[in-house]
Amino acid sequence: MSLSVKYLLDFTPKAGEFLEVVEGIYLLRMPLPMQLDHINLWLLRDHDDWVLVDTGLFFPESVAVWEKIACDLIAPGQLKRIVATHFHPDHIGMAGWLADTWGAELIMTRGEWLQGRLRQLDVTPETQASEVDFFVKAGLFKRDDPQNKTYASRYQDQTSAIPRVFRRIESGDTIEINGEDWEVITGGGHSPEHACLYSNKRDILISGDQLLPRITSIISVFGAEPDSNPLSVYYASLKNLRQLPEDTIVLPAHGLPFERLRERVDYILAHHDERLELLINNLESGKRAVDLLGTLFDRELDFFQSTFATGETIAHLNYLIHQGQVMREENEKGEWVYTRT
Repeated sequence: MSLSVKYLLDFTPKAGEFLEVVEGIYLLRMPLPMQLDHINLWLLRDHDDWVLVDTGLFFPESVAVWEKIACDLIAPGQLKRIVATHFHPDHIGMAGWLADTWGAELIMTRGEWLQGRLRQLDVTPETQASEVDFFVKAGLFKRDDPQNKTYASRYQDQTSAIPRVFRRIESGDTIEINGEDWEVITGGGHSPEHACLYSNKRDILISGDQLLPRITSIISVFGAEPDSNPLSVYYASLKNLRQLPEDTIVLPAHGLPFERLRERVDYILAHHDERLELLINNLESGKRAVDLLGTLFDRELDFFQSTFATGETIAHLNYLIHQGQVMREENEKGEWVYTRT
């Protein structure tokens, strides 16, 4: 498969850089302390005020960037609204801090708000044990291994307190910004009720993590819903976005702004189809999810990367189960074993 997008920028902005990409829409490139080292935040002019889409991870470097923005570019009282595309910490992490410090209103879908609040509040040992059990069944963790205790959600550390009060948006709603209507387009797969914003007037899509130009979004199964089929939901969401005009300008959360939306959607669909075929071809005999990581990931994975990779592998296996192409049984250790039907 060849990657075929047309970038709007011929350079990579630096962390903390603030620049106008299209009229009235500014990119604020926020640093991240991980392999994926940035997130794009989008600031939209709203007459004399501003609307922000996504917020950055809650950690000292983000706070420093926002404090610099407050000194140099935007007075805190001018940031009136924050639209969070979804609950992941790099997108909503600073929302509580900005709401408390700058008085901005939080706007997001109910599904994403609820999931974020749940992740912050549900920190019981029983919840951690349930997640560990999921990875035991996948074959990644050994039951009663002391290392299992190191697996714990870092969500609470990476997010400021998500506001208790928010304004709900749903698919088909419009948000008026600077006299321009932005349609809310929701989708799933990467997260429960991810919101994109689309301007029909200018054919601009703020895509969050649903559509990225270079990497593919994580489509994963988690311990709370081990039989879910997020890849099927993601396929449907991508096909919905594919109906937008081909010359739509896409403003993603990671990577550079780009055009050729439909070609990118087709590339991602084909990418997942290829991964499904790889799994089918490697299931002549029963295998656990952990046995299949090398089939889908050709690089060395650390402890936490292995958990994400396992969730992604199970997402593809669950899709094949729902298609009737794979069956799942348990071995004598209580691990899931997958076989081609």
